[in-house]
Amino acid sequence: MKRSVFLIFLSLMAQLGFSQQMENHILKNIGYISIPANMELQSSSKTSTTGFEKALENRVVFQEKGTNTDAKNDYSSYARVILKTTVGTAGDFEKLTTNLSETPAELSKLNDQLKSEIEESFTGTGVKLISWYGAQIVSINGRTALNISYLRQLNDQPHVAVSIYQFNNNDRIHKLTLSYTVKDAAKWEPLYSKVLSSFTITNVR
Repeated sequence: MKRSVFLIFLSLMAQLGFSQQMENHILKNIGYISIPANMELQSSSKTSTTGFEKALENRVVFQEKGTNTDAKNDYSSYARVILKTTVGTAGDFEKLTTNLSETPAELSKLNDQLKSEIEESFTGTGVKLISWYGAQIVSINGRTALNISYLRQLNDQPHVAVSIYQFNNNDRIHKLTLSYTVKDAAKWEPLYSKVLSSFTITNVR
């Protein structure tokens, strides 16, 4: 009986992510990030961790391991770590070293604008906004970033929690998106906390 209880305990710890290993990934021309070992690079991420070739937009996606080969994935379980870099010209955005700040009035206006943009992006996709948690300025590894978070739903699928972190870097913007099905929050929240704290931009423009 004691052995059985112990095995159940280990299983629960694994599900909660406490025993989960993290794998380091070098992001060429950006920096590095640590991703849970139970995630894999999406097969469509052509510019992956080996590249981010010169282009206007670059996007790399990590997802729950096995998703690439699961043709019957019904999205009842969903987890993604997405890093997208949009490149412009020098001076288009604040420098990475700039400490972002907004007055309450400015943040309120920005919050309304971003919510409207998110809702508009969902038009015709089957996705709807369930809850909007707002925009705020946060500090990640000594860098300030704009963070927005919300709850969305695709058709009748489970609710998905989304948190986006936007880092300005002079001639480019890096957007790190962390999302997961709410029912799996106990599994992903502690892992995503490690992902976020590991994300480091070394290519300061």
